[in-house]
Amino acid sequence: MKRIITVVLCLFVLFPAVAFSENGDFIVYITKSGTKYHLDGCPSLRSSKIPITLSEAIAQGYEPCSRCNPPTLVSTDSQLTSTIGTSIDLEALALPYCRTPENIVHHTGYSLLYSEENEQAVWVAYVLTAEEVAGNFDRNDNFRADSDIVTGSASLSDYKGSGYDRGHLAPAADLKWSRASMNDSFYLSNMSPQAPGFNRGVWKKLEEWVREEATAERAVCVVTGPILTDGPYETIGGNGVTVPKRYYKVLLDW
Repeated sequence: MKRIITVVLCLFVLFPAVAFSENGDFIVYITKSGTKYHLDGCPSLRSSKIPITLSEAIAQGYEPCSRCNPPTLVSTDSQLTSTIGTSIDLEALALPYCRTPENIVHHTGYSLLYSEENEQAVWVAYVLTAEEVAGNFDRNDNFRADSDIVTGSASLSDYKGSGYDRGHLAPAADLKWSRASMNDSFYLSNMSPQAPGFNRGVWKKLEEWVREEATAERAVCVVTGPILTDGPYETIGGNGVTVPKRYYKVLLDW
């Protein structure tokens, strides 16, 4: 059974999604003359497109388009398959559709799409498993700028004296399963200015509930971010970090 759990703080948000066939297989697109399979809307898919299941595309020798980064099937002996009992690549499934996948930044345990205009992530996405929830690496509070953001991320000085918490989008407690993932959780690209009462109150409770879901269901895909479409906004710091009014969190229980 597949469940999508959408947790909304003041607003419901929809992401463009990968289509599925009746049997649960991914729907991708090919052309008669091409050799690649694509997501709908891929800029490389210029001629008449033919919908086809991912399994059929692979069986016919089509390869994934690197430009749109369509999903792939994991082998039957992969760790995800043995853990989740499915041939679906959850790591690929967790990523929201993106017209410029080359702009996605990958860190240990999560990926993000950064907004230079707002100096924070549009979304962060990851798969959270029961085993990861049980991790035991201590929080290190190593807040720092993210050098992987080519345009430059927010800085510590942006938050200093602002009155706002550096609110995690991908929580440190979701990434305590390794020293590297815990360390990467403190990049400022993974932070958003949050009122202390919100960050330490309902947002913390929501994060705890997500971990309960991951433990109960063995694994969930998590997408989290600020809503950046209802400005104008207050900003903080020399880099002008946007202070969002609302946030969203979407869970997929495959």
